[in-house]
Amino acid sequence: QEAAKTFVAALPRSVRVGVVSFAGTAAVVQAPTLSRDDVVAAIDRFQLQRGTAIGSGLVLSLATLFPDHGIEIQHVTGQ
Repeated sequence: QEAAKTFVAALPRSVRVGVVSFAGTAAVVQAPTLSRDDVVAAIDRFQLQRGTAIGSGLVLSLATLFPDHGIEIQHVTGQ
């Protein structure tokens, strides 16, 4: 969490940042925003869980960044 917050703090203020968590599944926990306070709050809410759905996290991240590109996320999020 500290490394993630350090990374966010080093980004230019004009860069929108979002947070996707992944363990057994992936979920957007903070949509892309300019609010560093919202991003840090999302990072602070993380709880250690079992699982490493890294691929699902990546696909969900891309689908969030590029919503008009038709990226199918149903099979990675179960939604």
